[in-house]
Amino acid sequence: MIRKMIICSVSLVLFFVFCSVSEAASLKNQILGKWFDKDGTTIEFFKEGTVIIGSGVGDYKFIDDNRLRMDVKGGLFGSGAMVFEVSIDKEGALNLKEPTAKVSKFLTEKAYQVKLEAQRKFEKVTNAFIENYKIGEKAGIPVVLPPDGADVYLKEQMCDWVPILKLKRGVNYKFHMSSIDLMHCFSNKTSYFEISAGHDNILNVTPKTSGTFRILCKESCGFGHGGEIIVSSTPPPSPDLQSEKNNGTGISGSEPATERENSNVKTVVFKKKTKMRIKPAIFSDTVEVAAGTIGEYIGEIHEQGFWIKVRLPNGKEGFCYEKDLDIR
Repeated sequence: MIRKMIICSVSLVLFFVFCSVSEAASLKNQILGKWFDKDGTTIEFFKEGTVIIGSGVGDYKFIDDNRLRMDVKGGLFGSGAMVFEVSIDKEGALNLKEPTAKVSKFLTEKAYQVKLEAQRKFEKVTNAFIENYKIGEKAGIPVVLPPDGADVYLKEQMCDWVPILKLKRGVNYKFHMSSIDLMHCFSNKTSYFEISAGHDNILNVTPKTSGTFRILCKESCGFGHGGEIIVSSTPPPSPDLQSEKNNGTGISGSEPATERENSNVKTVVFKKKTKMRIKPAIFSDTVEVAAGTIGEYIGEIHEQGFWIKVRLPNGKEGFCYEKDLDIR
């Protein structure tokens, strides 16, 4: 009897050891090949222990059943050795979890191609929407006036939201939003809604306030990235544009225009000799503007109000720091 119990115990131990070894061996085989992250950066594992991440080349080695050590010079995770917890989720995606708990997700080549096809289809539908309802342009961006209650389409890309939507107050619209390149987001100062590529992100929106509303992207995709929604009719006292995420719970979808943008203040005076940038970027071309020059206020392009867009008397437009201007 005792002998049988010992045999059973040994058998169970061997069974669990075998299962553990098999699972580890399976994971080592499953990660082999090329994987793609959400932005198209690749990571490729080779059987002999080589790993290529973007332009970085190095080696990897499993240090236990579900953790591996990678030592790569350059690439997505920087240079040097790092340890990752490895898993394959139910969707077949590879997940690499860093010690900081940050998880990077990679798709198989087949899944990534499906995502690219979804991006192409969304862009095609959006372009048709723009062609059908375009009423003009603003700074090269098409302005669209859709029918009341229509489905509306917004595509996010570096560094614009296309098109500019002209909506009616009190009418419900179904927003369809997707990225055609990187990860973006639909946000204001209190809300954040990720816009992923290859996915139709849906928002039900009913404008409650008229005016011009800024939509902002807080991802690292380019300085000043944002778009506009123009809501027609006389503005009531309500301060925001209310929106609902899918089933009506959730977020405030757009940032209302500032008090200055809704007021009759339209002039700026340069407090000192200033270099106005043609684009809101550090290495943009500049135009020197003399102190005391009076220009036209066009609007703010950054949520903290760091940058003001102005028009000079000669018609040239550009961007200046708010602190360098007296806005009247």
